[in-house]
Amino acid sequence: MTALVSYSTGTVSVAAGGTTVTGVGSIWSDENARPGDILQIGNFQSVISDKTDPTHLVIPPWGGGAQAGVAYKIWQVSPQRFAGAEAMATVNKLVAALDAREIPVVVGDDETEPDPSLGEESQTAIQPTTGKVWVMTGGVWVFLGIYKAFRPRGAYDGSTVYYYGDVQTTSGSSYIYINDTPSAGHAAPNATYWQVLAAKGDPGGTGPSGPIGAGYGGTSTTSLAIGTGSKLFTTQANLAYLNGARVRATATAGATGWLEGVATYSGTSLSITSDKTSGAGTGTAWNFNVAGEPGTSGAGTGDMLAANNLSDLASKSAARLNLSADPIVILATGQSNFVRDLTLAWSPASNLFEWNYDGIDGHAGTAFVAPSATTVSAPRRYASEVARVCT
Repeated sequence: MTALVSYSTGTVSVAAGGTTVTGVGSIWSDENARPGDILQIGNFQSVISDKTDPTHLVIPPWGGGAQAGVAYKIWQVSPQRFAGAEAMATVNKLVAALDAREIPVVVGDDETEPDPSLGEESQTAIQPTTGKVWVMTGGVWVFLGIYKAFRPRGAYDGSTVYYYGDVQTTSGSSYIYINDTPSAGHAAPNATYWQVLAAKGDPGGTGPSGPIGAGYGGTSTTSLAIGTGSKLFTTQANLAYLNGARVRATATAGATGWLEGVATYSGTSLSITSDKTSGAGTGTAWNFNVAGEPGTSGAGTGDMLAANNLSDLASKSAARLNLSADPIVILATGQSNFVRDLTLAWSPASNLFEWNYDGIDGHAGTAFVAPSATTVSAPRRYASEVARVCT
């Protein structure tokens, strides 16, 4: 034989003569405790007349004395647990739901409206695939409308079949399909098929300006002499200089000129290792700017300044010779300079005069003289010296 089934999870408490049993740690669901089951505490038993909730039972007045937090058993012998009784309870619930018109009539996909023979007054009918809803009024199904959740479909596609409630986007606006008949190829804003759900808004106004980022520039009132070597300035914080950048400090008070070199920057300290300067004096106010890296030095030494107009050349005649410059030939009015290379012999015009110069640096020429022959061959050094004197 099969033993009786019981439930005993948790503990219970009940007052002497009490009618309410309270459970702790118990879960008295319909499966675990039903009216008609037997509650046993120790050697005393009582029928369960009702269940208030998953932790409270109703019993006749308890005759086993006060009990608090004790073990128990529920013998599951209620007639409601028999198959016939459970089925009848389910049928009763179904009938009650039908009487309350809580169960709608379902309309098939192949039907256009509910079966007129089905339904009670005020009962509803639905077609799940379309969302259509009807209500029985005066023995006739009356269409109420379509009640269906939105179904996002993304950007509009002309080959896609859209159904009522489908939502697509076109040119930044969203549209909902409102036609009872599914279709494809009808682009928004065709009002027969689409209704605007959310229109694209106008561009917003210009937002507030962001914070000003770090920049170059900067100033200092550190008193320093223009010259080479390490120069430490106190300046503003949050400038954009990176260590290794080349920076020029230009004096704006106390001196005229500038110094520049590779810099390091941290906090409010800007240190420049000056290797290039202009001007002199002790500056008491300075402006800072990024400077370019000096180019690679040429084969010679020293700098040439445009303002000196080549006066800083060590040997002007040698420079002209190295540049292969044309000789300077002074002609009479109307003659043209046909001499290009004095290493070649040439025949001067009868009215051509040469500068009589002995070719030694530092000696002045004596005069313009006529050539002694009809053909003159001048060495290149002579030509360069002529050029030097004539300039």
